[in-house]
Amino acid sequence: MQDAGWFDESPNGPADVGDLTPVLPAQLQSGKDWTAIVQRKRQELIDERCKNIPDNIDDINKTGNDPGSLAEVKIVDKTYLTAKFKAKTKKELSVSLQIMLQQKNLNNL
Repeated sequence: MQDAGWFDESPNGPADVGDLTPVLPAQLQSGKDWTAIVQRKRQELIDERCKNIPDNIDDINKTGNDPGSLAEVKIVDKTYLTAKFKAKTKKELSVSLQIMLQQKNLNNL
């Protein structure tokens, strides 16, 4: 590493790392006391977060769907997907009609 120049002085000078004087804590406590304080503060934060969680968590996952139907796979064609389409506006109706006519013309080529 010395041959590669890792320990040579930098051409840019020493790095500016700021003030390196150690910070003395306002209170001197043992590690056990600090651990207890941190655990107490952590529990306070967890309690604060839990205040907004509903009491009955089981209701969150209810979707109204049958769990068996979620695993069901259907192989369908386009008629199944478009069977329930109802145009809400004249513009939607005209666009859907144009698309159907274009598809009909493409199929007849």
